[in-house]
Amino acid sequence: MRWTCLNCESVNDHEGNICEVCGYERYFSIDEVKDILKDSGMSKDVLISEDQEKDMKKLQANLKRASTVNKKLRQENKKMSKQLKELEPAQSKLHLMQAQIFALKKMNLRLKIWFAFSFVLILVLLMIKMKLSIEFL
Repeated sequence: MRWTCLNCESVNDHEGNICEVCGYERYFSIDEVKDILKDSGMSKDVLISEDQEKDMKKLQANLKRASTVNKKLRQENKKMSKQLKELEPAQSKLHLMQAQIFALKKMNLRLKIWFAFSFVLILVLLMIKMKLSIEFL
């Protein structure tokens, strides 16, 4: 049986498992392993059926597709993380501005209450003045 050495690519004509040229051990291809298993009768136990091979190919295709999607998602995640880091200073500034707006709203409410109280007080004082001026007439 002729076989080609994977190391030095020389063709060996003998049945041994060691290359005559470089001395490396022979490695069997998958097809050779299948043929050997078929000849020895262990093929039923070890060999993969065609359905299993098809399923394995489908699984490998799904794995490749999933890894591609995963790679794209990782790239998008990096991009989003970078954008988030760029937006963090603006977000902290926004929170500060919101706190300032809330404080201004409180002050505005206090001013409204103070103006209403002052207006009522001025009206009361004007009424008292008018009442006093009417009594003296």
